[in-house]
Amino acid sequence: MASIAGNLYWLNQQSEAKKEIVNLKTTNQSQHLALQKMDEKWQIVSGSNMQVITLKGVEKHPEAKATVFWNQNTKEVYLNADSLPKAPKGMQYQLWAIADGKPVNAGMYNEEKDSKIALSKIAKAQAFAITLEKENGSDVPTMENMFVMGGV
Repeated sequence: MASIAGNLYWLNQQSEAKKEIVNLKTTNQSQHLALQKMDEKWQIVSGSNMQVITLKGVEKHPEAKATVFWNQNTKEVYLNADSLPKAPKGMQYQLWAIADGKPVNAGMYNEEKDSKIALSKIAKAQAFAITLEKENGSDVPTMENMFVMGGV
């Protein structure tokens, strides 16, 4: 009887240990993927030819912030906007370059592009800003939906 009880206890402990190993492997894999994504971003934005522009929240959204990485050689613009609130369904963030006092579409942001894929090429700009627009963007910024802005 004691042997049967001992075997049942041992089997139960083995089952719990296997579950814990599976949980640890899953956690390890997700952490590895997150680290890999961060490394990819770092490789893109850490070059010496990158100009870093901090975009700060406007009056309506003081807690919002984003960062533009502007490659001075290729003129490619990358955006890290993971500090912005999640865009509502049917809406999308749009980056604008302000050149000669006029807004120029600098691309549509989504989480897959975050700091990894250039949104556009911008030859010159005095500032950058982000507005929340209908999905697929707008030809002109909706000023009341501006979240962040920063000078070059």
